[in-house]
Amino acid sequence: MVVAAVNPEWNPAALGWTVDWQRHHIGLKTLLDDGTQLTGIVPGATWHGDGIGRWPTRQQRDFARLNPEQQKRLGELGVQPAVQARKAPAPGGEKTGAGRGEQAFTRGLAAPDVTTHPNPQTDPAQPPATVPAPQPAAPEPTPAEASLLRLVQGVLTGLIILTLLFALYVLNEHPTVLPAIAGVGTLVAIGAAIVGVVKFTNRQRP
Repeated sequence: MVVAAVNPEWNPAALGWTVDWQRHHIGLKTLLDDGTQLTGIVPGATWHGDGIGRWPTRQQRDFARLNPEQQKRLGELGVQPAVQARKAPAPGGEKTGAGRGEQAFTRGLAAPDVTTHPNPQTDPAQPPATVPAPQPAAPEPTPAEASLLRLVQGVLTGLIILTLLFALYVLNEHPTVLPAIAGVGTLVAIGAAIVGVVKFTNRQRP
């Protein structure tokens, strides 16, 4: 056709791209020919109302899907395919046999030795620990019992004193009267025994 002979690019579809792609390519080429650096084509840059700023980035991203002629024309403008970032291996990923063996050995060293040091709380072979039962405290005497004990102690103390005074009198008047001495000793022993019985009974009270 005559138009194709005059302008081979009058029909972009015949070349393998859209009119929109061709307009953006012409706009980018015009800006670069006017002295604008490719790095200066940022989002927001326009040419005749068309947004040019993001178009180079999209071409880099989709470079592999473009036909060879489109890739050639972009390469002439300095637009190259985007470099795919290499994925770092995920932590704890697959390891070699030697690596897995080393990990297993390390875990074996860190594991607690439950056979050498049995736990007496869970080991059935160990007898359970016994705790002695607390001894009950001695009961306190009631007020009536305390009063009775004091009365008995007072009476016995008085009798012992009177007995001693009587014994001194008898020894002074009749130094050779041995029965009097024996009587004094007997009274003292009886008094001490009564006091001991009263105290023992008070301690054993339930």
